Amino acid sequence: MDTVSNKLIERLTLYHCILTHSIQGKDTISSFEISSLLRIDDSLVRKDIASCGVPGRPKYGYKIDELKKAIENKLSFREKKDVFLVLSFKKNISI
Repeated sequence: MDTVSNKLIERLTLYHCILTHSIQGKDTISSFEISSLLRIDDSLVRKDIASCGVPGRPKYGYKIDELKKAIENKLSFREKKDVFLVLSFKKNISI
């Protein structure tokens, strides 16, 4: 995976959530629709999506399935990874 900034990872994750949970009954979505839901500039959405290698079409947008797969590939969602999880709890005691 090429180097990806934390901000881009956050935005792509949000785009993926929108494509997975918020859009139903549609085949395409525009950068304007995504930007309106997230209240960010649509040119930033286009730039982010371009980094995934997905071509958009003016007045048509992006194919949702294609865009989801491209984001998953960019963020390596489909790759299995070993994870080590450490949890810490603070217990407050009042006497």
